[in-house]
Amino acid sequence: MSEQRTGLHCPNCKSHNISISTESSVSGGVTAHHGAVSTTRFSNTHRNFWFCADCGTKFRNIPNLEEEIKKNKSSHIFLFVLAGIAAALFFYLYNQMSGSALGGIVFAPITFGTAFAAIGFLIGGFVAMNNQKKRVKELEYLKFHCFN
Repeated sequence: MSEQRTGLHCPNCKSHNISISTESSVSGGVTAHHGAVSTTRFSNTHRNFWFCADCGTKFRNIPNLEEEIKKNKSSHIFLFVLAGIAAALFFYLYNQMSGSALGGIVFAPITFGTAFAAIGFLIGGFVAMNNQKKRVKELEYLKFHCFN
């Protein structure tokens, strides 16, 4: 009979000779001034990965990946809603702008800014949706291949 091993293992070679590592990235550095008060914000992202010592495969830690999926569950929906709001604002401002010459001068920069914002939010929504699908697919793959 062959020995059946259980527990987490490399999805590539099935080795149990794996170790965990954390990758961190810092982004942001946004400073906001509110009168005499100034605040600076940074964003830290920590991702845990497993490394196989036998074949060199690097794969995500399943609980962290599940947490990331949960955190980003509705980000694409939020971006699509913002795109819709920006598009509605664009059409409203475009109608105001086309009504008079003075309206065109006043509303033109804002109108085209809302158009670019709508396009940017729409693209961002599709990118976020695609990234979420990749994370879910990766999670399904890891759940199947890291324990079977």
